[in-house]
Amino acid sequence: MAPRSLFSTGRASGDCRIQGQDYQSNSASSNFLIGTPDGVYPIESKDGRCSELNRATMVLTLREEQLRRHRIFRTYRMLWQKHRPNDWNQFRSAALDEFKHAHPGWTMAEKRNLLAENLEFVLRSLQNCGEKIQDTLLLFRKAAEPVSFTHDHGFTCISMVLEMGPGSNFVLI
Repeated sequence: MAPRSLFSTGRASGDCRIQGQDYQSNSASSNFLIGTPDGVYPIESKDGRCSELNRATMVLTLREEQLRRHRIFRTYRMLWQKHRPNDWNQFRSAALDEFKHAHPGWTMAEKRNLLAENLEFVLRSLQNCGEKIQDTLLLFRKAAEPVSFTHDHGFTCISMVLEMGPGSNFVLI
């Protein structure tokens, strides 16, 4: 089997995620990054409609492909910071062996494709942020939904109660 390349923020196998800047307001989950002087925060955003929530136990558990996406992004970010390349091709040449060692069976995005361009843009945009990388789950819930999160993978969980406006799809602030 050929090595696989992974870093998708698009839809896959029924998973609701954002693609680029195409934020979908009716989505039960999305992914985004926040960069600060302290660090970078890859965020999984979920609400009570997401498929990862076991409604019988009210426990939310991320799927393996979601956890893998975070691990692979972490590797991309650490290698980008280590090598500080001029472009994606230079980065791929310098970091490919380390990447494959960290993620057997996977490979880095190829040169001159949209994925490589997007990753280069994101990593370059974050290169002056702090070194810390903190995977985060942002959980939006109704007040009556006490949801737990199985966070044994180093994620920080931020739980926010949302109150919807009467008869609308708008959140009251």
